[in-house]
Amino acid sequence: MNVENYDIEDFACDHSFQEYCREENESSVAFWTEWIERNPEKAQLILEARQLVWFLSAGQGNRQEQLDHLKQGLRQRDLLEAGLGSVRNVHQSRKPRKTYLTAIAACFAAAVIGYLFYTKDPLSIFYAGSRPLEYSSTALSRKTVVLSDGSVITLNKNSSITLSPQFSKTKRELTLSGEGFFEVSHDTEHPFFVRTDEVTVKVLGTTFNISAYPQAKNETETVLFEGKVEVTLNAEPSKRYILKPNDKFITRPARTAAAIPDISLTATLPVEGSVNSAPKETAWLRNRLELDNERLEDIADRLEKWYGIEIAFEDSLPKSYRYSGTFESETVVRALEALQLSYPFKIKHDNEKIIISK
Repeated sequence: MNVENYDIEDFACDHSFQEYCREENESSVAFWTEWIERNPEKAQLILEARQLVWFLSAGQGNRQEQLDHLKQGLRQRDLLEAGLGSVRNVHQSRKPRKTYLTAIAACFAAAVIGYLFYTKDPLSIFYAGSRPLEYSSTALSRKTVVLSDGSVITLNKNSSITLSPQFSKTKRELTLSGEGFFEVSHDTEHPFFVRTDEVTVKVLGTTFNISAYPQAKNETETVLFEGKVEVTLNAEPSKRYILKPNDKFITRPARTAAAIPDISLTATLPVEGSVNSAPKETAWLRNRLELDNERLEDIADRLEKWYGIEIAFEDSLPKSYRYSGTFESETVVRALEALQLSYPFKIKHDNEKIIISK
């Protein structure tokens, strides 16, 4: 089959793609890395296929054990459908011989459905494997992600974050490539770490922006707006720099491979409340909303396109709420919180989706 026409199961069943996901073969890794770069529109499909491969690979042993898991998954699906009162006769409709592809799809569906029934945190299924999870923006749009600990990250164009394996509310580490605006959920017991090529930023709970595009030959820039962060040079871990609000920390590439990067620490950001107080460092992110008796459903559509996150309505009533006024916000969550002040509604975060209800 032509790779261009692959769907999720096709990718997951392709041996070389499996090797790419598990990093077991250099030629497979090189082939799929290059193919993915040439086909950025397939990014979401690839992400879901990788999740499927990782899920089916996690904690499994030899081929016989994997086959037993597949059979068990099929039985669980049948029991689940019977328990839900399915009108379809599963046993009669099932073909006597199933292909490996169909078995994988059925096992994955059954396992996920079963997991949702028995766990309080369904999203943790994607953090439980031994491989990291990646979120990426495109060359045309931003992307916002709400992590399992409640932190909100908005990625600028051509940027990505890679969560560490088993990322959770107690293990909070990720790697940034490109530029991102972070609103980290406060947790003194469990610091939040952001790693780039040049620096590592340790956070307890704060708001900051990091610009670290790998293809750029200029500086890596960390700007703190609220709270406190600790910046460590990867090339010299013994040196640590504490940033206060309005501080900007810049590292410039070293002149030689063995040298330490040049650094500078400034406090030139405008003071909150002063004229033109909005810093230029977040100009890429800020969205000015001028509302004149507009429905929340229409406002949500604008926010969805600007910040790169799906906004859904659990109830139809809030769609008709109307708002007027002008405000500027740097994250989609803060924009919705501002709207809540005048006409209240509820917000739920679901990873790559925000759900609004009455």
